[in-house]
Amino acid sequence: MGERERLVGMIEPEPFSPLLAAILFPIGWFLIMHWISILGGWRRFAEVYASESEFAGTKKYFQSALLHHIPLLPASYSNMISIGANQSGVYFGVLILFRPGHEPFFIPFEELEGQERRFLFVFRYVTLRAQRTPEVAISVNQKLGIWLEEQSQGDWSFQRRSEMSQ
Repeated sequence: MGERERLVGMIEPEPFSPLLAAILFPIGWFLIMHWISILGGWRRFAEVYASESEFAGTKKYFQSALLHHIPLLPASYSNMISIGANQSGVYFGVLILFRPGHEPFFIPFEELEGQERRFLFVFRYVTLRAQRTPEVAISVNQKLGIWLEEQSQGDWSFQRRSEMSQ
């Protein structure tokens, strides 16, 4: 074997190892989920508004939301959030597959404000902000905002665009 063949053989990659992939994929998934929760602001909500007990109220599954913690870089949670509401407040949780770094949290209505917004003059959504985490906002579609109002039984409402211009 010549010198060239010996050098080429030295840099040839090892074959793919399924065992290595089976070990690295869950570790990578765990780290990515935690990173998203930190950048998006979910972790901040979970620290301040930790859900201590099982939520008692109506839940909607496979909902979507955007969390805004870093300007121009929202964390998108499309069809993976469980949102619950009762007369006391709002519960947020994620599907079990996405749970690493995403502990459920509950925000009392008395600490929550909401404002109706528009995107491209057509899409209406509601931006929610909590008193103890003003640096993070949650955007949900307007129908979900109306549902939250209904679940509060008149104790909470979001500010409509028509009210903001007055």
